[in-house]
Amino acid sequence: MPADTFNTLATAFSLPTDTICLRILLSAVLGAVVGLEREFTQKSAGLRTHMLVCIGATIFTIISMADFTQMTLPHANLPEGVHMNISRDPSRIAAQIVTGIGFIGGGAVLKDGGSIRGITTAASLWMMAAVGMLTGAGMITVAVFSTLLAFLTLFMMGKLERRVFHKNLKEQDRLSIDIICSEETLDTIAHHVETDFKSDLLTVDVQRLFHPTETEPYAVQLHYVLDIEGKTISWTRWRQRIEQLEGIRGLKLRFFKATESLPL
Repeated sequence: MPADTFNTLATAFSLPTDTICLRILLSAVLGAVVGLEREFTQKSAGLRTHMLVCIGATIFTIISMADFTQMTLPHANLPEGVHMNISRDPSRIAAQIVTGIGFIGGGAVLKDGGSIRGITTAASLWMMAAVGMLTGAGMITVAVFSTLLAFLTLFMMGKLERRVFHKNLKEQDRLSIDIICSEETLDTIAHHVETDFKSDLLTVDVQRLFHPTETEPYAVQLHYVLDIEGKTISWTRWRQRIEQLEGIRGLKLRFFKATESLPL
């Protein structure tokens, strides 16, 4: 390849510093849009995590397109008439973002008994990595559109899910709450629950669990049955608030009809 042609191609892959900084700044804003929604819903990965993931993906994408040849060619001691032909693959670094983001997303996924929580948050982190790559590659319009679509999916679909969820619960007028906590925090946790549902408690039962270990003291199981007819609170948010209390080791909610026996 002639030297003039090679230099022209090399220059095409370089970006001005102000353009790079603007893309990184934009990625921070786009990450904040989705991160705010996750922050307001008190998810494990919130504003800062989504911003950093989006910024990092943008930086790695820009690095993958950077022209390292302009830094190395001036120092290359080549014989006269010999030209260097370097094969560049901008997708190599960018491809590792897709795999690497899985480690961060995995940290947002939590196992809660027989269920898994945090998959949506992990997916939003994965999505912001993709938006960061779009921003780094200069596809600004697509990046902004994708961010708005992700925000609407999380915000609007979240509301729709809660409405459908509560609609399905209209026929369920009883709620069983089982909480396992440490013996030292029994009174504190019981106070929180009984204050929230002071007029709705039907039955309350406290049972000591006799299976301590050397590092684990005795645990206590609190069992409540509530009358929830006509209640429209977000049980998901209430559960998250209770789970953040110190001493909680397990929490299970079961909805059923008053005419039915309590499901096992």
